[in-house]
Formats: sequence, C-alpha cells, structure tokens
Amino acid sequence: MSNEIREKISSMLNSNKYALMADECRDIRGTQQLSIVIRFVPNSNNCTTDKNYVVKEYFLGFIPLEKFDATTLANNIVEFLNHWKIPLESCICLCFDGASVMSGCAAGVHVLLKKYMPKGIYIHCAAHRLNLVISDTCKVVCYVSDYFSIVSHIYSFFTESAVTNIYFNKAQTDLGLGEYSFSILSKCSPVVFYFIVQSSTLKLWAITRWDSRWTAINAVINNFPAILKALRDLSEDGSGTRSTNAGGLLMHVQKSIFIVTSFILHKFFGIIKVLSDHLKSSSLDYVRGECLITSVIGQLKDLRNDQSFNEIYEKVKEFCSSNEIDFVQQYQSYRVAAVPIRFQEFIIDSTI
Repeated sequence: MSNEIREKISSMLNSNKYALMADECRDIRGTQQLSIVIRFVPNSNNCTTDKNYVVKEYFLGFIPLEKFDATTLANNIVEFLNHWKIPLESCICLCFDGASVMSGCAAGVHVLLKKYMPKGIYIHCAAHRLNLVISDTCKVVCYVSDYFSIVSHIYSFFTESAVTNIYFNKAQTDLGLGEYSFSILSKCSPVVFYFIVQSSTLKLWAITRWDSRWTAINAVINNFPAILKALRDLSEDGSGTRSTNAGGLLMHVQKSIFIVTSFILHKFFGIIKVLSDHLKSSSLDYVRGECLITSVIGQLKDLRNDQSFNEIYEKVKEFCSSNEIDFVQQYQSYRVAAVPIRFQEFIIDSTI
C-alpha cells in the first residue's frame, strides 16, 4: 500500500516544482533514520490567476541510516527520490535543520544536493530556528532551568510511582478538578480561531520542542491545588524517601518565584505555541509564515510594558491567595558562621 501511495504522489507531482524537506529522527528501537517529505501545489499548471494556490505536504518515507556524514545523507536522498521517480531538477527548495552536516556552506548536504538540484535554495527550517531562539533566550534567565527541573520532578514524582499517583488522583477528585475546554479568538488575526483543551493530567514536554513546555506549565497551573494537597498528604503520611521528596517539592512550588515564573512563561509560551503550531502546518506558505512571525514579535514587544506586568501581577496575587500562599514571603536567612576563638583577637578582611 505504501508503494502505491508513493507512486500516486509521483504521478500527482508530474512536472510541478516542489520543496524537499528532510530531517533525522530515531524510532523506538533506536534506529537512526531520515524522514523525507515534499511540498508542492497539485495541478498548479492548470490553475488560473483568480484561483487560490493550496500547498500540499506529502510524506514519502524513512531512509535507514548507517552513516551520518553529509555525502552519505545526500546520496541516500538522491537514490530515494530517483527510485520513486521524483524529478531532481524540479526541486526549487531544500529545507533542513541548522545542524552543520546539513547547513554547512562548504560541504553540507544542501551544497552536495545542488549538483542534482541546481534550482534548490536552502532554507533553515523556521520551526527549528524558533526552538533555537527560545532555547538561547531561556538560558539568559538562570532560574528558568531550575524551574523546568522542578516541573520535570513534579511529573516524574506523580507518574513513576503508583502510590504517589493515587494520592494525586484522590486530590483531584476531592477538589473537583477535571478535563474541560474553551476557545480563544485571536485578536491579531480575526480569521484564525484557536481551540484549546485543558487536561487534568500532568504533562511532560518533548526535549526538542520548546513550545510543548506550554502544555506542561498549563497542566501545573490547572492542577496546582491538587499538587499542593497531594504533596502535603504525602509529606505528612509517613516517613522515608517518598515523604522527604514530597516535602522538598512542596517547599519549591510554594515559593513566590515559582508562581511568578509559571505565569510569565505560560503567557510567553502560549504565544510561541500558536506560532510553532502554524509553522508546522502542512499547508503553510512563506507569505503567511512571515506575517505570523511579524505578528508574534509585535505581541512579545507589547508584553514589555506596565499594563502587561500589572495584569500578570494581579493574576499571581489572586492565584496565591486562592491557594493560601504568602506572595510576599521572605526567604529564610542563612545562619552566620561563628568566628573561631583563635581569630577573635584579629581583624578579618576577607575569607578564603
């Protein structure tokens, strides 16, 4: 069946121009492979100027990899396309990630493919560039890495043990937390309608997709009362490692910096997720992509004002109040080390 689908795609392509997309990935067995996708406008030769051009995306298959150098990857792509009768000369765009083996200006995959696809212009995947930008941005704020470490520990603490999962589910039931949904109409683009489902389960993000962290943060905020209750119950019901870990997590999630960071990143990643989802759309074209990126940059700039800060501040205050957390809490001062007796008659300028 897969062969028939590829043959049908090849016949649909005909003499149309297409864009080639390729990315390395790994299956559940750990086998490294290269995914091949092409994008083109079906029947573009028969379209008139008053018709809408709809870009279609077609997955062709995986190429198992034994070597990962640029020459091997380029040769595998050429052999794969030739086998399924995809004309190399019709390729006008090469879209890969920014890894040096793909993007190298001297001997990268796109340079080697230029011999077979002279019209192919290399474009760094916009979704991949977005992930790199978010990753570098989050490294600037030191606490962000600590925050995501706490969120990751919350997820693993309640999902890797049947006992802790029972406590969490019981807390959800007692507090009446469940699954619900709501809709958001975008202000920046009236024709776009977003539908978000909020689940009662905790989530873990994909390592290579920073936008997926919004789902994890959203789950923590929605389930925060249940998280607090379950951690309190676990820290009080018994002793041992489980009780100690619950007490440690409870201390971290009750800090005001954790709450503030949750709401700031929830707002930030919420905007980023909408953009990321559209950049990964199978029908997205370059013009719409550029408009979306420009719109999101404008939204992020608009967040850097007193009004946006006050909105987040009021939400955090209300959230802390409803969960009985002291928003203006003072961090515990460390005990001042006593000066050894032998040094009491001396003036100490500095310590080693």
